[in-house]
Amino acid sequence: MILKKYSFKTLTPLFINGSIKNKVELRTASLKGALRYWYRAAIAEANIENLYKKENEIFGSTDSASTFIIKIKNLSKINAKNNIAKKVLVYSNKHKAPALKQDIEFEVEIIIRSDQFQNEITSSLTIFTMLGGLGKRVRRGFGSIINKDDKFESPIDFLARLKNELFNLNNSDMIIENNSLMINHKGKANYPFVKEVIIGKTAKRADQLKKIDKCASENNNYALGNGDPRMASPVFVTIKEINDNFYPVITKLNEVYPEKNYKVEDYEKKIAKFIDCLVS
Repeated sequence: MILKKYSFKTLTPLFINGSIKNKVELRTASLKGALRYWYRAAIAEANIENLYKKENEIFGSTDSASTFIIKIKNLSKINAKNNIAKKVLVYSNKHKAPALKQDIEFEVEIIIRSDQFQNEITSSLTIFTMLGGLGKRVRRGFGSIINKDDKFESPIDFLARLKNELFNLNNSDMIIENNSLMINHKGKANYPFVKEVIIGKTAKRADQLKKIDKCASENNNYALGNGDPRMASPVFVTIKEINDNFYPVITKLNEVYPEKNYKVEDYEKKIAKFIDCLVS
């Protein structure tokens, strides 16, 4: 058994609930699901059968147990009323909803059953804290979670660490240039995997959320998920802390286009316009 301990903090309000609607509840299942998502996004496995096999070996399936256990310490205290903001504005949705407040700290333990998949598990967790978050509106800046022990001196330092963690899962060629990490995948996986990570300009957290919302509202179209059929946006925007400053971290995922009469070029132009808005 290998025990890993982490100190996490919510960086932006987290809209998350369990079985009871509108009751804020942070759960270990949500965290484990996020790790699984970012493992899949990072590995970019072209062979879907191989992807599912690897994923199920590590995270478990209906037929096999997971190779690790996640524990969030003192969950009842984290979900206590004094940590819940009852009315957080969800910006363009024009309504307020309850959320776990920003700057809530909590401890996470991961018990790894054997060292066979230790790198995959720990790298997936680090990638999650660098690129992702939890809850609703997580692709638009809310629900950001960071590892308090990870310190970054600059955007380039952040991207260099991210490059190392991604390389643990995927040995594709990667290059860092102009606050951007570009990944040249060797395969042709047909699902959302990480293609590029871009870091924008620093600003206050509240201002970052407002800008993300403004750019999303101005670019609310089928290329970003608001179409028929509706799909998850291929652009994941979160807010992370680098040297005591707050930056938008934009992850461009591989686009999986629906079988509609849309031109690929139209998708790419609309996605590029949204990203340009975020980094301007």
